Amino acid sequence: MDVVLREVWFGRAWRAGPMRLVEERDGRAALFRPPGTIWKIPVDESGRLTRRTPVGFDTKDEKLDLIVRRDGSFEWKDEDELAEAARRGLLDEAEVRSEAERVVANPPWPTGWEDFRPNPAWPPPKLPPGWDAP
Repeated sequence: MDVVLREVWFGRAWRAGPMRLVEERDGRAALFRPPGTIWKIPVDESGRLTRRTPVGFDTKDEKLDLIVRRDGSFEWKDEDELAEAARRGLLDEAEVRSEAERVVANPPWPTGWEDFRPNPAWPPPKLPPGWDAP
């Protein structure tokens, strides 16, 4: 099933991309985005920040990424983007780092998805109708 992953900033969807919903259960979703997937930017549409929407998922990019390898080791990515966003007053760096440390202290991995490989017969996902609706 194709869904949309929308990045929401200050209550407005500012970027959206199609994803393949591989599985959804127990409050977690496994999404797949093939290389080369095209993202779109809605114009003159407002978004809403929710956990699940009728067409997919809304999220907020806090800039700091955690890259976890198959062996469980990890590294932080985009710390410079986090610092710049905080400098501009777009987010609270201490709050983001606190949440990141909470995840590392109680990691949700392994997940069972470590050996996942997409079905090569899957067509590229497409944005569903209504992807840009609030």
